[in-house]
Amino acid sequence: MLWKQDRALLLEQEYQAKRHQIAQYFDKTAVKAWERLTSNDESLSFIRESVRAGREKMQQHILERIGDNLSGKSVLDAGCGTGVLAMDLIARNANVVAVDISPSLIKIARERFSRYEKLKNGGDVKFVWGDMLDPTFGDFDHIVFMDSTIHYKSTNAIGLINKLCSRARESIIFTFVPLTPLLAIKFTLGKFFPKGDRAPAIEPASERSLCDLISRNVHGWEISGMKRVSTYFYTSQAVELRRV
Repeated sequence: MLWKQDRALLLEQEYQAKRHQIAQYFDKTAVKAWERLTSNDESLSFIRESVRAGREKMQQHILERIGDNLSGKSVLDAGCGTGVLAMDLIARNANVVAVDISPSLIKIARERFSRYEKLKNGGDVKFVWGDMLDPTFGDFDHIVFMDSTIHYKSTNAIGLINKLCSRARESIIFTFVPLTPLLAIKFTLGKFFPKGDRAPAIEPASERSLCDLISRNVHGWEISGMKRVSTYFYTSQAVELRRV
C-alpha cells in the first residue's frame, strides 16, 4: 500500500512539473505562433501548414465520432487552445466547457468566439483558464483531449484519463503520438528546425503498450475505435473509449 502511495505521489509531482512547463511554453513562447497556426486566413511555413492540415483532419474525425447533433449534450474540451474544436462543437449545439492552462490562448478563444455571431444561436460555451482535472467543472457526456496529453509519459497520460473517466457518461476521446520508425526519424530531423518551428517535448507511445495500460488501469471502459492521422509533420492517433 505504501508503495502505491509513493508511486501516486511521484506521478502527481511529474504531472505538475510537466504541466507548468507546458503552460510556460504555450503562454509565453508560442502564443503568437499558435494563434497563427489555428487561424484560417494566416499564411504559414510548409512545416506549420502540414501541422495545421493534420490537426484539421483529426478535429473532423473527433466531430464525426461524437455526432452531428449534440443538442442537450455536454462536452469537456480539455486543452482547448484557441477554441477551434470547441467552436465546432458549439455549432453542433453542444454545451461546452473549454479549458486550457494558458490564459493567453483562452483570451484568443474568447475574442474569436465574440466575433462569430452565428455560433451564439447554437450551443453554449464557457472558456476557462485552469486545470482540466478541476472537479468543479462537473460531469459530461463526452470528454475530448485532442493533443492534450501528448507531452506526458504514457503512465501519466493514462492517469489523467482514468481520473476523468469517473466524470464522463458516454465517451472519452484522446490522442497520442504513435511510436514508429518514421516518426523517430522525424524527431531527429526536427532538432535541426528553427526553434520557432519546434513543439514542446513530445512523449511517443507504442499502440500496443498504450492499449495494455488502458486494459490494466481504466476499468469499466473499452476501446471502441482508433484513427491515425499523418501528414509530413503531424502524426497523431485518436483513441475512443466507451463505457462497457
